[in-house]
Amino acid sequence: MKVGIIPDETTDMASVKNVFQGLEQTLAQRHEIVRHPPEYFYVSANKQKVLYEEFLRKCDVAVCRIHEKVLVAREQSKRQPPVIGLLMGQMSRGASEMATCTRYLKSTDILIGNCDSDIEITRKFFTNAQIRKLPFPFDESTFFPIDEERRQEIRTEMRF
Repeated sequence: MKVGIIPDETTDMASVKNVFQGLEQTLAQRHEIVRHPPEYFYVSANKQKVLYEEFLRKCDVAVCRIHEKVLVAREQSKRQPPVIGLLMGQMSRGASEMATCTRYLKSTDILIGNCDSDIEITRKFFTNAQIRKLPFPFDESTFFPIDEERRQEIRTEMRF
């Protein structure tokens, strides 16, 4: 399967970049990765639309944060692959970026949230797409519960 990945290069958040890097590494083990055109961010709006249409023609499925430009380009393209949209906390922040997207979503699209509250909110507003929960992965060697004795020491140090 040809999986198109549109990383969120507009953010400075390392955690978001890590999600997309991990996603690409994992998917590349079993699928052909189609990369988002790097020049996209440096061209006019009309050229961006053309680049997205060309990109979507090469994909069997596209994975990205949901945003209107991708969905509009898909709507106007001959090839209309399903979109797997990562919510990345947008719903709990008011979903302002997604308000215009609902009319372009299809029943073959999947919206993925990482927490129960985002999923619950999404189900109320986006009935024309599938909704799934996929918690963020984490490194268990770095993040783990501490024993009760150390926990009490920390509480004492912080005057809790």
